[in-house]
Amino acid sequence: MIINSRRRIAEWIQQGIISEEIAQKILAFESSRESKAWIGFGIAGVGITALITGLISIVAANWESLSDGTKIVGYFLVQSLLGALLVWCMKKRFFWREVFINLFGLFFWAGIALVGQIYNIDAPVWNSLSLWLVLALPAALTANSRLLPSIWCATALADVFFWSFEGASSDYDTIRRFSIAASLPMLMTALFFWSKGRSLLQEEFRAAILRFGLLGILAVSTPMADTLWESGNWHFVNEASITQHLLIPWTAAALAAIAALTARQSIKELKLATATLIVVAMAYLTLPLMIPALDRVLETQRMFVGALGFIVVWSIAAASAALAERKGLYDVASFVIACRFIVAYFQVFGSLTTTGVGLVISGAVILAIGAFWDRLRRKVIQRTRG
Repeated sequence: MIINSRRRIAEWIQQGIISEEIAQKILAFESSRESKAWIGFGIAGVGITALITGLISIVAANWESLSDGTKIVGYFLVQSLLGALLVWCMKKRFFWREVFINLFGLFFWAGIALVGQIYNIDAPVWNSLSLWLVLALPAALTANSRLLPSIWCATALADVFFWSFEGASSDYDTIRRFSIAASLPMLMTALFFWSKGRSLLQEEFRAAILRFGLLGILAVSTPMADTLWESGNWHFVNEASITQHLLIPWTAAALAAIAALTARQSIKELKLATATLIVVAMAYLTLPLMIPALDRVLETQRMFVGALGFIVVWSIAAASAALAERKGLYDVASFVIACRFIVAYFQVFGSLTTTGVGLVISGAVILAIGAFWDRLRRKVIQRTRG
């Protein structure tokens, strides 16, 4: 939060909107307020955890003696009490408002689990996840803390992941579900850029959809794409319907790229880098499903293309992070790229690395890759800041 404030205040100073003295006062105020908020939420978290643990222990000790009707009524009473406390704190008492809004949203899990246990509902995991997403969405949209929006976005990704792998009736159904699942991170990213500069969503929810949208694009899609390139045994890709299914994620990627290019309050280079990242990541993920007879290509060639695509996508991500002054994401992207170089080395020289000499050479290569990439990443970040 404070990083975004620094970037915006720097722009305000350049435009002559505020002076250096006022800027320092604003940053000092924001820093102190953020520190106090974290301390308060940490203390509250410990207290709430102890309270809930005690209540659960009491209920668990007497659980078998309670009737099903008593359990249901008890749950709705607790949920209603949390809702009433939330309404009471809505326009004041910011600290307790956030406490009760998180408890209200998360306590829906207890109701879902309780109903499933009492009525012996045996449904796929994604059904429960989808129900909680619907019930907790209003709370997640109004929360001013990171916890509930982050849990909501993480659950959304988990929901579509479980749905894409549970109950697929055929290869075509698998591809259809895969296409829809691949669209969600793109749509989350598109929503972030489209809402930028507009007072439509809470800043915490916007930050969460960007964070988990990028997580889906980079940390989930790229390893999956790497696997698709290396396996190359998708025998049903010759069917014409594959193009129709893959139009779904490509449409989502186009929307995300357009939203990034037209985002408000963003520099031109960052817009272009983000749009390029979205398009290249989608191409890397979907091309192995669109190339006929990919399994006839030599395995070493497929491995090379997979590794190259992986490194290109994460390099664009590192460049975007540098332009956005997100040092944490830049360092993570740099580390992942260095690790992928090391994995590629072991893939090519796997049999030679099992001997003593091979281990010595491998260690030297890994250290060289680490030193080279550390020097390169420092130059990139220095030039970007300059």
